[in-house]
Amino acid sequence: MDGQLVTIESQVFDRQHWPRWAVTATFAAVDGSEPRCVDYRVRVVPTGGPGTAVRHLHETLNLMSGAVMTPAEAELLGSIPPEGIPRYVFERASQARLLADARELLERNPQRFEVPAAAALARVPVSRAGEVRRGRPPAIPLGVKLRVLADIEQAYSDGGTRADVARRYNMSESSVRDLLTWARHVAEPRLFTIAAPGTRQGRMTTEARSMLEQGVE
Repeated sequence: MDGQLVTIESQVFDRQHWPRWAVTATFAAVDGSEPRCVDYRVRVVPTGGPGTAVRHLHETLNLMSGAVMTPAEAELLGSIPPEGIPRYVFERASQARLLADARELLERNPQRFEVPAAAALARVPVSRAGEVRRGRPPAIPLGVKLRVLADIEQAYSDGGTRADVARRYNMSESSVRDLLTWARHVAEPRLFTIAAPGTRQGRMTTEARSMLEQGVE
């Protein structure tokens, strides 16, 4: 499937409050659509004392991150109990909950995410009627938008196009165009200058450049 892939990691604790289940979910966003889960994995974390529980969790997540796991690597994982994976694991680490947690983290600390990942996790604007509103920039943090705009300016300076920026960030060209339109005509203050007649170019405004340098999130 084409589109930006983002993998979210989590864990579920047992009754003794030790990490017992490692969970990963990979989401794909295509052309600004609502992210959809394309891969979901659950593995049991080997038991251990206070000094090894967290280490075992990270080791398990690292092993799960590979597309193919060797037999030797599989032996390092804990054995799933005969009764299988408890229902509460899927409830506490559901696809919807993992996506919501990742979005909350993105809103609190957008600098932890690369621009393509932030764009993939962005909330799709929804109208009052519940329909996705097309032709609008993704609801990503301002700091992320500024970084994309800076790359658009650089692409124009180097003789490139919006399509070049879209490919670099695994975004659709229409999403980049909508972001640029918003920056020129809707944002307050304006973040990108209006192109001269007969051209598609322009540059970040002084206000936008100042916010970028200040590390606005």
